[in-house]
Amino acid sequence: MADAERERRRGGKDPAMNGLTVEHLPAEVLSNIFTFCIPDPLKDDTGGRTTLEILEDVCDAWKTITSSTPELWTIISVKFHAGTKKHDVEQAFNSTKLFLQRSGILPLRISIIDRYRSPSSDCASLLRLIAEHSKRWRYVHFEMPMRSHRLIN
Repeated sequence: MADAERERRRGGKDPAMNGLTVEHLPAEVLSNIFTFCIPDPLKDDTGGRTTLEILEDVCDAWKTITSSTPELWTIISVKFHAGTKKHDVEQAFNSTKLFLQRSGILPLRISIIDRYRSPSSDCASLLRLIAEHSKRWRYVHFEMPMRSHRLIN
């Protein structure tokens, strides 16, 4: 029986692991792994905490890596529903602004779904903010009333 297998059966560490844990991975490797954790905004409907919020809450090191990796901030997904309140729109605006800042100059993938709200000054500021970065758009998906489209021009 191999030494590694014998050690594993006794409850010891596998010598091949040599005590390495995720904390020992270089920031560049973790950053690359994190990019695979970001869901497609059209397929993901978590409605709760975002993947980036979860990654940032793991530890200070992950928060630093997450906030300083522009590739993680290039997908912007905003969904409004029938019960959306003004506070929700303000939160979406602030979150979008943060994503635009942290993504640097990288191309953006944007999804905005607003089937229930009429165009208002609340949503208009968000749409204008996104329109300011139209040269960075790599992919855009808008589902909103036609009257809202004029706010993007």
